Amino acid sequence: MESGVAYVKKNFLAGLELPDFHAINPAAQHWLTHIANVRIHGETRKKPLEMFQDEKAALLTHPLIPMISPL
Repeated sequence: MESGVAYVKKNFLAGLELPDFHAINPAAQHWLTHIANVRIHGETRKKPLEMFQDEKAALLTHPLIPMISPL
């Protein structure tokens, strides 16, 4: 997972200038849609978006469980 953090730091956050913190979500969505999820991954040699489409059917849903607050 550390390589994933390094990728985000070097490819999304490096040199990024945002007017305020609220601008980070639209910037991140744009980066994911146009750069990160459509690149050819270094190890798999596949696009992450295509890999997700292949694996999505195997994902399981979690039942909704109410959070229990600590005492």
